Amino acid sequence: MTIDALQNALSDADKAERVLQREHEQAVVEARRRVNEEFREHLNAASSARFAAQKALDDAKIAERSADQRVGKEMILITYRFSNYGRKRIREETRGIVEVMTPETVLPENLRYGRPINGELIVRLLKKDGTPGIKIGTLHSGWKTLDEQAAIDAAGTKQA
Repeated sequence: MTIDALQNALSDADKAERVLQREHEQAVVEARRRVNEEFREHLNAASSARFAAQKALDDAKIAERSADQRVGKEMILITYRFSNYGRKRIREETRGIVEVMTPETVLPENLRYGRPINGELIVRLLKKDGTPGIKIGTLHSGWKTLDEQAAIDAAGTKQA
């Protein structure tokens, strides 16, 4: 065969390959469209059911945690730090009010990590003037009610 005939044969084979690739891609697109149409209704129903179940769970958690005796009470967190000079311990008090996290709870805008989930007990920190601020904290074992802290302080002064 001559070079021109071989180039023509190569060109014809290349065109045939491109035609087959295009038909293959069209068949894949058509199959994907059919599968999407077939499962769209089922996927939407499953997604709606999952959303309804999540909402019911959140509502149940919020209702259960709202009955907690600490909700609405003022809490105090005592921490100690050492001064820069000497070995004097400085007592620092942080005060807050216990709330239940709901979808309507106002959160700080810079809260990116550790966002509380719905139904979780949180502590809304108080400002210096005693009004609730925007900052929140997690309710852990270090937080005490004012009565509990007063009892702890009284027991500590009796021992000293």
